[in-house]
Amino acid sequence: MEKEQEITYLLFDLIVKQLEGMSEQNRAIRRVEVTDSSLELTMKTGEEYRIDINRVHLTEEEKGRVTRMDRQQGNRGKQIAEEDWARLAHSCETVIQFLEYDKRKMEELATLLPDFPWKKRSLMIEEILEQLRESLFRASGRE
Repeated sequence: MEKEQEITYLLFDLIVKQLEGMSEQNRAIRRVEVTDSSLELTMKTGEEYRIDINRVHLTEEEKGRVTRMDRQQGNRGKQIAEEDWARLAHSCETVIQFLEYDKRKMEELATLLPDFPWKKRSLMIEEILEQLRESLFRASGRE
């Protein structure tokens, strides 16, 4: 799963850089959103697409590891291996950076499209940002 997320974020970064290099009227994509190991695209036409990133073949070792992790977790809750923590923290930081970027862009667009509920959207993003920051703080043991 971690490789799929890395590839997803790589594709996200590439798409965002490509869009930022284009003028607004030449962009076919209105919005790009990362969810787990997929990208959701909203086109200017209103059409929505999802790009799922899935590994085609797993090795026997990887299949066994996934099965063991499923059995171990059971009802005890989720446990994150130390080596996976850095990747998780990086993913959360990437989401925070994206949300902050998105919030700034939405504030710029608020003057162009005043009918959209910008204030409510801004508050939602701020709430998500705060929850992510608090979770990272608690999980890193800095309490």
